Amino acid sequence: REEFYRLQEEVEQIGVAGMGAKARRGAAEAKAVKLGARAKKGPRIPASIGLGMARKAKAREAKLRDELRSSGMLVTKPKKRGRKGKASAGTAHPKGATIVRRPPSIKKR
Repeated sequence: REEFYRLQEEVEQIGVAGMGAKARRGAAEAKAVKLGARAKKGPRIPASIGLGMARKAKAREAKLRDELRSSGMLVTKPKKRGRKGKASAGTAHPKGATIVRRPPSIKKR
């Protein structure tokens, strides 16, 4: 078994030697992740592109749900992921909070 892993590693090294610079960096990153390092973040995507990607992903999920539903599988709608504690419009108080105002005649001591 150890010999198999050693041969596999050797084959990977030979394969990496024939790659271009970008692919070689990707292979080195994959090896580091395999050994336990954290993966690097990808490049920042502009909002205009990211919104389009999200829209496409949502459409793909809907299509998959429809296909599964038509094949007879029970599919539930995904939960809406909103921000927790979102402030209601026009106030700085959390949603659902009651605001108690003192009459002007009663002064705080």
